[in-house]
Amino acid sequence: GYKPPAYWPRVDDIRAAVKVPVTVNGEIWSVEDARAALLQSGSNTLMLGRGMVARPALARCILAELGGAPGNLGQPGLDWSWEDLIPLMHAFWGVATTRLEQKQQAGRLKQWLNYLRRHYPQAQTAMDEVRTLVRPSDVEAWMQQRMPLAT
Repeated sequence: GYKPPAYWPRVDDIRAAVKVPVTVNGEIWSVEDARAALLQSGSNTLMLGRGMVARPALARCILAELGGAPGNLGQPGLDWSWEDLIPLMHAFWGVATTRLEQKQQAGRLKQWLNYLRRHYPQAQTAMDEVRTLVRPSDVEAWMQQRMPLAT
């Protein structure tokens, strides 16, 4: 399950017992977490999960601070601003409205906003505004008004 802490040092024990590459993961929310996970695990690869949901540019930030990606897996760079996320939110909403049942759509956006609150204070305001919205048309209207796409 998703219960902290992650036991990164145990990954080194596993690495010593098997002959296949082992990747460290779990509770990596920041560049500092990535650095600690790699150091404590002895691994040279890591996997990001919820940390990327909460901070979509986390991999870029890790690459920028800890070095380039093997095999050109990604581009190092700066973190994204809240404004940088707006097109992603619209794309996410588009996927949610075409792939999920209506009763799930608003909840999925709220779930993402909940994670985003870990890194973006603006996500708290957005969450407060959408908390009571259930109908997709209401969420769509909120997005158009509060999260307009740049033209």
